[in-house]
This record gives sequence, structure tokens and C-alpha cells, in this order.
Amino acid sequence: MVVENNNNDRPPPPFAAVVRYLEELRADGSINMFAAHPYIMREFHVDHIVARQLLFQWINTLRATRPIGPHQFSPDDMFPADDK
Repeated sequence: MVVENNNNDRPPPPFAAVVRYLEELRADGSINMFAAHPYIMREFHVDHIVARQLLFQWINTLRATRPIGPHQFSPDDMFPADDK
């Protein structure tokens, strides 16, 4: 997945930095990680679309490296496009 930050002059943050940040949030245990995109928005100054892309990239990385289930997530799973 390529993450592009179209609403900001800055490039998207390095994925390794996002991983470190999300791992810290996860270890804290104070939030539901499926709702972590606002935290990514604030920490890395990206819009909600980029934040969700980064979050789902992290979730899919976890799923590929840890036995947490077979499903691959994309932003469309939580926010389906309006087909009308």
C-alpha cells in the first residue's frame, strides 16, 4: 500500500515512526486501536484519509506477522464508498 498525503505539503511520515507510535499506544491499552486514526492525525499532522491508510497498513502488518486472524483490512472495510 502506498500512502500519499494529498492534503498536506509534507510527505507522509515514515512508516517505521508510525509503527513505533502505534505500538506505544497499543501497549498503553487505553484506546481501541481500530479508533487510533485521530491520534495518528494529531501526532503526524496528516488528514483522516492518510491516517486511516497508515492505521490499516499497521493492522495488516500485524496480521501478517502475528496470529491475530486471517482478514486483511482496508479503509473501505470501515468506511465503504457510496456506490449511489
